[in-house]
Amino acid sequence: MACQLALRNIPFRIIDKKDHCTNYSGALIIHARSIEIFSQMGIAQSAIQKGIIANEIYIFFNGKKAFRIPVKNIGQGLTRFPYLLMLEQSKTEQLLIDFISNFGYSVERNTELLRFTEDTEGVNSILKHASGKVVSI
Repeated sequence: MACQLALRNIPFRIIDKKDHCTNYSGALIIHARSIEIFSQMGIAQSAIQKGIIANEIYIFFNGKKAFRIPVKNIGQGLTRFPYLLMLEQSKTEQLLIDFISNFGYSVERNTELLRFTEDTEGVNSILKHASGKVVSI
């Protein structure tokens, strides 16, 4: 969302309670539609270079390979990216952070959203910084 807002010159803030990007993969597969959006943003080739195109998926049960699902050329004829791209979440996050940084934005780390209210004037947010300082924006 932040990337799309940046492209349209709509101001935003990203607030993250954590002090750094994830270093594990909670998400691993990027589907064709996401790569198409990455292409519109000019970052598809970078994502593809950092990832691995999956040919098949193995399903394990009780530590043993239960069966194999071929996925090579999935979506052939429907997209310019007929495959599943395996890309670690940390690498995807970094691609997106790098993208918004080109527009002058960053992720505000060690900052927690405590609450927010909305009225006819807009949205008011209460944030807590790592130092313990609470601010209203």
